[in-house]
Amino acid sequence: MNDRITIRIRAAYRQLAAEPGDFVPVADIADRSGIPAGKLAEALIRMYADREVNLIPRANQAILTDRERQAAIWCGGKWKHLVAMGAP
Repeated sequence: MNDRITIRIRAAYRQLAAEPGDFVPVADIADRSGIPAGKLAEALIRMYADREVNLIPRANQAILTDRERQAAIWCGGKWKHLVAMGAP
């Protein structure tokens, strides 16, 4: 994987999460990192497979914005909207 992309994802997450392990929207990671959607999805899926991040769907799908729907990542047979890194 491109280490620069991983570094940018981690930096964006640290800026957005109040604490390690907090879930933040994938859309916010995309905005903060400036990584194109396809490359971001590829990197997050690889990080998920390597157990470096946790990706989950938003429980209440009715409150998703168009922005969050568009940034969602298809992984494990579900659209994932939130990402967390590090131990809670």
